[in-house]
Amino acid sequence: MITHSKGSVPLSGATHFGRQALRAAHLMCYYDSHHDLRYWDIIHPDIVYMGPISDEIVVGIEAFKKSIATDFIYKLDRYEEKYRLLFATEDKALVSGSYLLQFSDEDPLFFMMRQRFTVFFVKVEGRPRALHLHVSDPDNSRDSDTQFSFNAGLELRAFIARLHSLSVHDHMTGLYSRNYLESEYDRFNALFLQGQGFVLYCDLNGFKQVNDRFGHDRGDEALTGFAEALKDSVSAVSPDTFAVRMGGDEFLCFHPTQPWRTGLRILRVLREECAEHWGELGALLSVSAGLVHGRMNLSLNELISIAERRMRHVKQRLRKSGAIAGGL
Repeated sequence: MITHSKGSVPLSGATHFGRQALRAAHLMCYYDSHHDLRYWDIIHPDIVYMGPISDEIVVGIEAFKKSIATDFIYKLDRYEEKYRLLFATEDKALVSGSYLLQFSDEDPLFFMMRQRFTVFFVKVEGRPRALHLHVSDPDNSRDSDTQFSFNAGLELRAFIARLHSLSVHDHMTGLYSRNYLESEYDRFNALFLQGQGFVLYCDLNGFKQVNDRFGHDRGDEALTGFAEALKDSVSAVSPDTFAVRMGGDEFLCFHPTQPWRTGLRILRVLREECAEHWGELGALLSVSAGLVHGRMNLSLNELISIAERRMRHVKQRLRKSGAIAGGL
């Protein structure tokens, strides 16, 4: 058996193709870790892949690509790589080894695991191509159905993604939350400082009355109905506009580069959408809104404050006129 570790020179005695196969195994791991598409140049079109999950066997390069597609969502670093040339002729070679997988600095999920691999190479146009690849998790307990190393990693990643979604989305309406606005503020603010974009601030009129008369369940219907109306309006006018629930019955809609007329068009569509989504509650509800366009040297926070003040002014006028439950 001819053995060498990462960075060393293969021992004497191997065929030329055997040394090529060792090098190809190195490159497979390197390209895989770096999401380098040259990885596929080493794979035979008829590859048979056996993965670490029970019964994961695929045939053909397209099926192989599909089976490991989720692996390319994140990056991992490999350590303690070991490669062994088990068998080699002038056109065939068998290489096995193992490596330690560890989280990359770019990835928010911190874990470590070990994997083993065996690769059978054949010569195609003078170079090694992986015809058979078997990856296994030596730390798995095969006496049970637990697939800790791989499955737990995927489940943890899905859980983290779910937590992230909850942190940036309002759980009731599905709109972005204030947390999202704060986390992305610098990015949006830099664009608004160029003097572009619009900010639209909305508040429901009659929301407290709905809660008091019919209970909080109907109040929730009023909120979710408005959120759906806002989503539909944004989708119809400018799908990449951001809609945020600021809290309670206050909502923010903005775009860092679209002109203020886009906000006005959203308001016009919103009138019809609210009537559709509110149904009978529409007789008690309406919306006060403030619209402002981006101005040079005004921050996003300043624009939001201006739009909110305008919304409050509209609300005061409606109260004085007795039309607080009127239309948009």
